[in-house]
Amino acid sequence: PVDVSSLPLNLKCSSPGSLVAGEHTLQIAISSVPYTNPVIVSVYDCPSSGATCGQCVDPLARPKCAYCLSSMQCGLDATLPCATLQQRVFSNSSCPSISILPSNDTISGGRNIPITFPPGRTPSASAVLVCSFTFSPGTINATASVVGNAATCVSPSAGSRSVAQFELFSQGISFAPATPFEFYDCRIDLLGNLRRCSSCAALSGCGWCGSECGPTVTCSALAPVCPRLISATPSVAESLAEALVTITANVELPSNSYECIFNGNIRTPALASGTTLSCTTPTLGLSGVVTLQVGISSAGLWADNDLPFEFVKCPSSSFCDASCFASHSLCGWCVDQQQCTGRGQCSSRDGAMWLQASNSSSGCASLVSYQPQHMQVALPRLNRTFTIFEDVSIQIKGLPTDLLPPATKKRTGLLSDYECVFGPRSVPVTSVAIQGDSATFTCTAPQLTTQGVYSLFVSYRGGSL
Repeated sequence: PVDVSSLPLNLKCSSPGSLVAGEHTLQIAISSVPYTNPVIVSVYDCPSSGATCGQCVDPLARPKCAYCLSSMQCGLDATLPCATLQQRVFSNSSCPSISILPSNDTISGGRNIPITFPPGRTPSASAVLVCSFTFSPGTINATASVVGNAATCVSPSAGSRSVAQFELFSQGISFAPATPFEFYDCRIDLLGNLRRCSSCAALSGCGWCGSECGPTVTCSALAPVCPRLISATPSVAESLAEALVTITANVELPSNSYECIFNGNIRTPALASGTTLSCTTPTLGLSGVVTLQVGISSAGLWADNDLPFEFVKCPSSSFCDASCFASHSLCGWCVDQQQCTGRGQCSSRDGAMWLQASNSSSGCASLVSYQPQHMQVALPRLNRTFTIFEDVSIQIKGLPTDLLPPATKKRTGLLSDYECVFGPRSVPVTSVAIQGDSATFTCTAPQLTTQGVYSLFVSYRGGSL
């Protein structure tokens, strides 16, 4: 009953004990007739036994609920028995938490995992604590031992790499929120890649065992330092020609089947000797700077680092010019192939067929003059061809020493590699005069019966000088 003889009203009503948890409406009524609009009232109940601290206390939703750490029980603060005030919790921010370091182990397990509690939040000495590792699927439990303000669990064997949810239970109730616990494979990371030495050494219980990462308990000879690659000689090679590369490491390479790995996936066999390893470059058209790694056949990478290695692809060119030599020091003009290539790609049997720029030469020879510049075609007369024999002199400047013929006035075996080419016809060189890097070739012009303008050049073993 309420006295409404004076206004404003300041009313207090006691909620009936028969209300169940949930939202209800509240109204003021006079003689059972509603006097005010209804308002919503939330009615709560403290969670029953088995609730965790976080499920129990909430200052906004359940302001009168408390949690007793010693008994692991939730109830109304006024009626909840608890040994000490320090063991009574009213806010979820004060609920116990645990700290586990390290929070990982090898898949073999067996490590002692220390668990630290905040001050005043240690379970009672009589409590039986259980460490729970929940996998997908399945759960593995282990009994924990409590000493002072800490506890210890032994990690189980996981069988394979995975991340489990770790929880600590007391009396079947979770003592604190779950936290991730990783089980790692020494040999393989979570992405399925074989570990390298530095990442292996960072994992407790793992070590570099000869040529791969493995558990320290099963390795008979752990490497004192991680193997590293120091240098590659040479560190640059032609793209389409095979080259021998020597790699130096900081430690001796144990007996094994090694291979050089270019660009991450192109492998060539390698031979180890002491602290060096030799292999040949691939001829698959790689270009630019790629990674050079040392691996073990049917296994992972042996060294802890990669080296840069450059592949040079010479530019396409139909004639010898400065752009060929300017592209890279490994590029030159291959006379017999009539293209810009590296020396290893040039098909000649000696270096004379491959021209390279130097401090004194641009690398390309040039035809600077020829005399005469025209002549009469062969004319038919009285069923015979009137033949005109005429010598032509051709001066070429900038020839490298290897391509300069010996000076002589008559054709000898030393000049047999040289020919004058007039359009579709070629004739032998009869003599040559040399002055410095210039050579004047003399030959007798062929007899052509069709007038026109023809190309003219001097060839060496079939390729234009």
